[in-house]
Amino acid sequence: MLFSVRHLFIVFLAYNPSPKMAASFTYLQAFQSPWFVFSDLPALLVLIAWLKRLPESGVFWRGVWKRGRLLLTISLLIQFALLLWQQGQGLYQAYSFTDSQRFVIVNLGLDLLMIYYLWRFAIVGDVFADFPKAKAPDATS
Repeated sequence: MLFSVRHLFIVFLAYNPSPKMAASFTYLQAFQSPWFVFSDLPALLVLIAWLKRLPESGVFWRGVWKRGRLLLTISLLIQFALLLWQQGQGLYQAYSFTDSQRFVIVNLGLDLLMIYYLWRFAIVGDVFADFPKAKAPDATS
C-alpha cells in the first residue's frame, strides 16, 4: 500500500521548504507531475480503509477494503502507464543510460512486480477478504 502512494511522499520531499532537503531529491523531479499524485488516489483509499478497519466502520470502508487488491492494481497500472508515457522515450537504447533513466526502469519493474505479487499470492486475497465483524447488539439489556 505504501509503495502505491509513494508519489504523495515524493511531492512532500520535492516541495519541502528546506533547500538542503529539496536539493537532495532533484532526481525525483520526473515524478512531481500532478498526474502521478492522481494515480495514487485509488491506493490512498485502500490505505485509509486499512486505518478504518474497525468493527464499527461503515459499509463504504468495508467495500473499499474488499476491493483493495483491484484498487491497488488500478493505481499501479496507471502509474506504470504514466511513467512509460512521460519518461519512456529513449529507454529502448540499452546503452548509455543516465541515472534518471535507470530510476525509471527500476520503477517500471517494481510496478510490474507489485502487480504480480498482488494477484499471485493467495495471502493477499485473504488479507483483503478479512474485515472485523460489526458487533452484534447486546441481547442482555
